[in-house]
Amino acid sequence: MDSAQGSSTGFDTTHRPNFSVEEVPNPPVTTEPVPEPLIPTVVETPPAPEPAVVEIVPQTLISKSNNFSVREHPLRALLFLIPAVLLVATIYFVARVTGNNYTMREPEPAVTLAPVESPAPPSPTPSPSPVKTYKNEDLLIQMSIPDTYEVLKEDKKTISLGRLDREIVLVSVDSDTDYDAEEGEKITVGGKEAVRLDNLIYVTEEPNYQFSLFAEDEQEDEEIEKIIASIIFLVDTSGWQTFENTTFNYNIKYPPEWTLNALTNKDGVHTEKSEISKDPANKTVNNLVLQTSSNVANAALTASEIVSSTRTLSGWSDPPKIELKKLGGGDAQVIQGELTGKWRAYVVIWYKNTVIQMTWDDDVGKGEQQVFDNMLASFEFTN
Repeated sequence: MDSAQGSSTGFDTTHRPNFSVEEVPNPPVTTEPVPEPLIPTVVETPPAPEPAVVEIVPQTLISKSNNFSVREHPLRALLFLIPAVLLVATIYFVARVTGNNYTMREPEPAVTLAPVESPAPPSPTPSPSPVKTYKNEDLLIQMSIPDTYEVLKEDKKTISLGRLDREIVLVSVDSDTDYDAEEGEKITVGGKEAVRLDNLIYVTEEPNYQFSLFAEDEQEDEEIEKIIASIIFLVDTSGWQTFENTTFNYNIKYPPEWTLNALTNKDGVHTEKSEISKDPANKTVNNLVLQTSSNVANAALTASEIVSSTRTLSGWSDPPKIELKKLGGGDAQVIQGELTGKWRAYVVIWYKNTVIQMTWDDDVGKGEQQVFDNMLASFEFTN
């Protein structure tokens, strides 16, 4: 039965093969890197501010078993933001403590201070344009005309003024003129009432003056307006007294019934102050005061400073204007207006190194204005 079984299987169980163990030298073995078993790698996060490094294991080493898989956690993608946030927070904290301006703090608004201008010193008033004084004692009129004007014709009833033989202003007295005073513009010329009709001006008070104007451009219009504004109607001053100030070299006339107060020392030298009054007992009105300064280094600048300070006095009913004119061979600035209930006139005249200040007071009605105008017109420097 056993032989049958051995025949059926093909192996001879009664005869065992002779196995021998022979030592065979091991062939050189090349050691290949064996993959490390999949062990979660824990990487320590370096301290801030360096960002953490997370090692990602290659996908080829992850088992594909149905029962085991490694997936990336949703929060892992945000781990790298933690060091950045810590860094920003640290910078912000340090900046708040130290106050540095390069932090994330919003810049404070810049404040630019406007420059404060220091008050400028008073600038000298410019000298008047070249003009000259024209006086006609027969017609009892005086005016300031441009230096380029000439007297083209002159007699006892007519004056013709112009440039380059062309008539610009014609003055006539007691001329027979027919006009309607109601149609014209009411104005004042030299303190007298007048009417203006286009290029004609009529003085309605006796004696009746007529001014014919022939301007050809705007410049001549301005020249004529200045001439009309400068007109002074004179009175007969042949019987007036003359005050000769030999110390400061000037003359001025005044009515014979008025009183002069001009003090001198024993050598005949006049003091700096003189007065001409209608009533010496009441000098609040109709009183002319002359104050002289000599050896002035800059007479024009000094005069301008006096006028500027006078013009800014409190009490003027209206801001006064400055009138520039020639007086007695010198330059002058005149301010007139109502001041503290009286009519006040300031006149500053400068010539060479001499400055003369005149102050005139009158009532508001200007009852003696023409007398003042004639005293002013008679003023002249003698040296």
